[in-house]
Amino acid sequence: MANQQLPEFVWGPAGSSYDFLWVIRANMVASDAAVLPLEFMEATRGKGLLESWCPQEAVLHHEAMGVFLTHSGWNCTLESLFVGEGLEWGVAIEVGSDTRRDVVQERIREVVAREKGKEMRKRAAEWKEAVARATWPGGSSFDNLDRLIKDVLLKRS
Repeated sequence: MANQQLPEFVWGPAGSSYDFLWVIRANMVASDAAVLPLEFMEATRGKGLLESWCPQEAVLHHEAMGVFLTHSGWNCTLESLFVGEGLEWGVAIEVGSDTRRDVVQERIREVVAREKGKEMRKRAAEWKEAVARATWPGGSSFDNLDRLIKDVLLKRS
């Protein structure tokens, strides 16, 4: 995220009327000047929790989880699919480069409180099941890993 986008983007979760946990790492913004506005800190006191790290999988499993905003890194993608939180493939809404607060707020409301969000959660649950099946014996991921071990690692021994 560009540094000039952060001050506007932060007001999306803040103005969405939902409580939130925001894990904001120092390297999230393309500048060392990633400072949240004082007004934001005051407006979200008691409503938002800001952290520099969290056990992401535990957060994704929590019953209070409603929306997962992500930078779409590979680990985020895998973890969210594994627990059935939607990101892509009909289970996400892209904010894109338009980080204006009203756009971000609307995207959050769309996922949490509207019919489209229910459909997305249903689709995310389907992906969760598909991902789980792939890791079971006979599943594609399980079989591919088993084949890799047999064909590459065990042949070297």
